[in-house]
Amino acid sequence: DTSESITHGIEFFIESNPVSKVPKIKIENICDRSLNEEEVRIFWRALENSSMSILRINSFKLMLLCGARVGEIAGLRWKEIDMNDLTINLPSQRTKNKRAHVIPINKSMLEVISNHPQMHEEFLFPAINNKEPLKADGFSQAIDRLLMRTEIEKFTPRDLRRTFKTLTGKAGISIDIRDRLQNHSLNDVSSKHYDRYSYLPEKRAAMDKWNDFLMDILNKDRSGH
Repeated sequence: DTSESITHGIEFFIESNPVSKVPKIKIENICDRSLNEEEVRIFWRALENSSMSILRINSFKLMLLCGARVGEIAGLRWKEIDMNDLTINLPSQRTKNKRAHVIPINKSMLEVISNHPQMHEEFLFPAINNKEPLKADGFSQAIDRLLMRTEIEKFTPRDLRRTFKTLTGKAGISIDIRDRLQNHSLNDVSSKHYDRYSYLPEKRAAMDKWNDFLMDILNKDRSGH
């Protein structure tokens, strides 16, 4: 064998893997599941009639109401909520793209937050050990148990974020504002390097519009009235 003759008798003095520090490429599963209006209605009512912890119920409601990531809601701190300005202020260390994110609080979000029991000094959704917030992976199990008593096909907590994106579009909110509401990275040159406007008034108006659209969905019965 030619390759064996070439390497015969040659010693390689490599003490460590030369590519060990090269970051691994994370391949995420691409999903396209989002809840339709009827499923949203069934899911919301199932939450309100379930024996699930109020911590889980309110966290799921906020995920759908504001479209934030599961980990962002699970780890929500009281200090991140400004009840005077009616905003949720996520610091850069708690967002996926490491950019601070401001979410306007609409009427339904305010109702959830105002009625939420303060069981911990720091976290809205503390874990049983009372030392950390609820772990994001536990939300999938909670949804699976809830779905056993509904007619909804399986979905995951992160699908609530996709549902928000889809239905806010149906509500008439532009893709640009929807991206900003969900803190998606904007890669065009203008947005990345020049646009420093907060878009808070536009985001606030969009969240109010989404609130009205969602309430219309939730208040309809199966006959569509």
